[in-house]
Amino acid sequence: MSQKLRDLYRQFHWGTEPIGMIDTISRHHSNKMVGYGRVCEFYIASEQKKKKQNPEFILEIPEPQIETSYLLFDSAKKYKPLMIELDPATQKKFLELYQEIPVESLKLKELAKIAGGYQSKRAYPNIHAKPIGYCIDVVYRTIKKSDGLSNYIHAFGEPYRKGETWSEKPILAVDKTGEVFFCGGNYKCEIEGIIN
Repeated sequence: MSQKLRDLYRQFHWGTEPIGMIDTISRHHSNKMVGYGRVCEFYIASEQKKKKQNPEFILEIPEPQIETSYLLFDSAKKYKPLMIELDPATQKKFLELYQEIPVESLKLKELAKIAGGYQSKRAYPNIHAKPIGYCIDVVYRTIKKSDGLSNYIHAFGEPYRKGETWSEKPILAVDKTGEVFFCGGNYKCEIEGIIN
């Protein structure tokens, strides 16, 4: 791990030192990825509303697989998009979900344009995936120096500052290998956390 990535991890985890490197299996992840935490749950809705939404269903990562399922961000890109690295057993379950979704796959870039938001303007791998739905919340587990080991929930689209309005939520999509992607959305990763 380079000193720059080590320092970035420390900043985003409020002083906590990294304890190791993550060996990702995705060929779509850059060598500038930084671990945000362990991904635990995705809250999904079938349509996007620019207000608080209740999930229609929740995709849970089984507890034994949480330790090897990661929420990462790409530090080389402007708004530090979120990336997902699933445990192989969990990825297999998402492959089954891909096979059950009764729609044609689309390019990730097309799904991002449907979702909107400034993450829709970035480059995406040239692969096809099927939309699972709009991700209205993501739950992740991480250690930050002042909080210790904690679960955090991020509500996509929620106003961050006074006077802001609700904005676009990403589409969670799955490809034919079971790999999962966030497409579009109006979020970015900052030292404070994921903000909209």
